[in-house]
Amino acid sequence: GDMAGVAMSGRNLHIEATSEDEVVAFARCARKVPDVRMIFAEEDKLSTFWTHLRGESSMPKVSRHKMITSGGVVSNDVEIIDELRMATNDELDQIVAAHAEMVFAATGVDPLVADAVGFRTRCGERVDQGRVCVWLNGGELIFKTDIVSVTPEAIYIEGLWVNPKARGNGYSTRCLASMCRQLLTGSNTICGFVDVEHELYNSLYRKAGFIEVDEYAKIYL
Repeated sequence: GDMAGVAMSGRNLHIEATSEDEVVAFARCARKVPDVRMIFAEEDKLSTFWTHLRGESSMPKVSRHKMITSGGVVSNDVEIIDELRMATNDELDQIVAAHAEMVFAATGVDPLVADAVGFRTRCGERVDQGRVCVWLNGGELIFKTDIVSVTPEAIYIEGLWVNPKARGNGYSTRCLASMCRQLLTGSNTICGFVDVEHELYNSLYRKAGFIEVDEYAKIYL
């Protein structure tokens, strides 16, 4: 009666499993999914999954990530931004451009070339759901992050972006701390992932009151 594992299978494949048996079972299922482009799992389970998915084929380059969660102490020098809010369709063009920039940087694929209509539709759906947190200054997008899922216990975020013209001013930390103030109720948490190699990102999350939990790994096919 206990859940031993769960996987989201599709273009992006995410795995959570308690033992190797579940990892192997998910790999067998994933063989039937022809369009997988990204696999994400706890680091110690990813190699097992790959072996049972592709056999002797070499695994692509691994990028390592830390799972982070709210629960630490916000640095005393972090100023709250009261103007932080959920985006409207008036900001959709700027949000699409910002998110496309992030996707291209991470994957080398420009989604506005590969699937412009679908990409814009998915961004628009998230805005309509009230799931894109933004800060604008004079009508220009300065900060955005996506709220991917919400449960009574946890809010999962990703896609943090800061306007290149405004980077280096501590806006990420301030906006993250401000978002936590708005969304945390005392009985839930905010969680996400940060690239292990980007110490600057790790530092800004810590200042905003996030702590490290687990280590994960990602590969692109």
